[in-house]
Amino acid sequence: MPALPHTVPVDAAILRDLLARRDELVRAITAGMASDDWDQVMTPFEGLLVAIKRLEESLEAVVRWTV
Repeated sequence: MPALPHTVPVDAAILRDLLARRDELVRAITAGMASDDWDQVMTPFEGLLVAIKRLEESLEAVVRWTV
């Protein structure tokens, strides 16, 4: 992947989703620590990975547009 400019446009909905999924994962980790039930962490973790992938795809689109 070519280097990105220091500032790129990001879809606000993608960013909000990423932050919400991060918060959900933090809550699940906290609950998992309290209950010693780590299975409940996997779904929020997978959701965060999906949100990160969407952000990566939007950045790749910016690179294609600017190159």
